[in-house]
Amino acid sequence: MTDPIIKTEGLFRTFQMGANKLHALAGIDLVIERNSFCFVMGPSGSGKSTLLHLIGGLDRPSAGRLLVTGTDIAQMDENQLSHYRQKTIGFVFQAFNLVPGLSALENIAFPMRFNGTPVRKRNEIATSLLEKVELEKWAHHRPHELSGGQQQRVALARALVNDPAIILADEPTGNLDSKSGDRIMELLSEFQQSGKTILVVTHDFRLTKYATQVIHLLDGRVVNGEIAAEKQGVVQSTLEEQV
Repeated sequence: MTDPIIKTEGLFRTFQMGANKLHALAGIDLVIERNSFCFVMGPSGSGKSTLLHLIGGLDRPSAGRLLVTGTDIAQMDENQLSHYRQKTIGFVFQAFNLVPGLSALENIAFPMRFNGTPVRKRNEIATSLLEKVELEKWAHHRPHELSGGQQQRVALARALVNDPAIILADEPTGNLDSKSGDRIMELLSEFQQSGKTILVVTHDFRLTKYATQVIHLLDGRVVNGEIAAEKQGVVQSTLEEQV
């Protein structure tokens, strides 16, 4: 581990719940390698999405340091954070978050409206990314005309438009069937092999076959894989008993 792209030191995210404080993250220290395919695993409420939101600049830590490419983003002002999100981070969400009235091509090109990219160049980049996710024939279809897997591929292409160093994916296969989910993971793996750092939040242990690094969270803390697997097994057994 010689070139970390993300490093946290004593990272806390605390929420005030009436008279009590809830530590969604409780002083975690971790390192994520550059050009890794990193999975953040753990049951619901373990702090996975909170960590992703902090790394993505969508939320701020309550304490500690969060270094991305050597810069503590916790110290950035709002303008700096906006530039950071635009240039360094690509987001992929479970719910796709596509604009319903825009075509696949227009959805992909949309983020480039905010950085002054000319229309012709935006369309060229969006078309190229559609080809990478194998949807060039669907360029002019709107989201409701696409399957869930196709929508997520559009969302993945959109995450790449500004050539970010890091792609953050929050449960990217959560709304997909297994075949579509596997295709999304294969595409993410291809992008990682081309030089991106991919950070995926999931509770699905089956997906770790794609990982180069796995971080397990439990109750806002980093734990080893055995503890995480045991906790996940208890949760799964409880769910099965309720069915």
